[in-house]
Amino acid sequence: MSTQENIHIVAIAGGSGTRFWPLSRKATPKQLLPMCHGQSLIQATFERINTLAEPSRCWMVVGHDHVKGCREDVPHLPHTQILAEPIGKNTAPAVALAAIHAEKVDPNAVVAILPADHYVEEKVSFCNALRQAAAIALEGAIVTLGIQPTRAETGYGYIEPDKDHNMGAAGMAVKRFREKPDAQQAKVFYESGDFYWNAGIFVFKPQTFMQELQQQLPEMHKQMLEIQNAIGEPNYEAVLSRNYQSIQNISIDYGIMEKAQNVAVIPVSCGWSDVGSWNSVDSIFAEDAENNLTKGRYISMDARNNVICASEDHMVGVIGLENIAVVHTKDATLVVPRERAQEVKELLNEIQNRNWSEYL
Repeated sequence: MSTQENIHIVAIAGGSGTRFWPLSRKATPKQLLPMCHGQSLIQATFERINTLAEPSRCWMVVGHDHVKGCREDVPHLPHTQILAEPIGKNTAPAVALAAIHAEKVDPNAVVAILPADHYVEEKVSFCNALRQAAAIALEGAIVTLGIQPTRAETGYGYIEPDKDHNMGAAGMAVKRFREKPDAQQAKVFYESGDFYWNAGIFVFKPQTFMQELQQQLPEMHKQMLEIQNAIGEPNYEAVLSRNYQSIQNISIDYGIMEKAQNVAVIPVSCGWSDVGSWNSVDSIFAEDAENNLTKGRYISMDARNNVICASEDHMVGVIGLENIAVVHTKDATLVVPRERAQEVKELLNEIQNRNWSEYL
């Protein structure tokens, strides 16, 4: 059996995209917004890998509240392969849930974990990198894609490769993962040419992942085995819910990857963006003559390098501004310097503190 036939694609779609407020809300998370040239980000996620895996090898892990929206957006996925988490507990449990399900239906599976809210311009390069990653994963490594940086970015984590330790034809061993840097450190990373952006994309055999889980998060490993044993049984939902109540809330990066032993990175340049904040919409918004990134009806005068997002029935006028994001929806408006776009998450905390839940 070829590597191609073993690849299972898993889109992790449990987040809400809080830094994309006020466009993204609890009921309409970022991955369901039709922002990607008419497609939602989750539709685009599966469209770009359609040469890699047929629907029978495609999965989603979603929040309980978003199952309906995800089914409607990606109707060709079998309903049994849309895995609903009872509670969001970060990415380590979500990835583990996908791993145990894929292994149950295909013991020879190689799983590619893709965040469902990213944008990729060059899908051929992206799919080729996933094929290369799958070949290395078959040898027992966890493989991640390292995005070639295009700027000194403080919003992403970084991967430091061991360039003296090749893994497979295209991979290198990972020396270490580096947390999101400050501006000065990001400049050093970028100018050195020795670091890649961490896109949160991981490729592995489920057995490899479960061995790391047992080593590093043994309680979660035990809980996941109990859930796996209940797959297809009448008590599955009860077992899933009971275990998720107490399962650790931790990311795959902190919980697994930072201490994992056999990790490889495949460098790739594919026009990737995590569309993580209002400062990173250059791939999906139109750009005007003054370098404003725009969506909707607007007028700008003596204004440049802004992000302007208007709702369909509302015109936004911008005069004399630079490097500002202006986002209007029917019930909320955001105005923020682009370099502070990451702080929108803190604004949502304040909305929560004021009990203005209708805006969340």
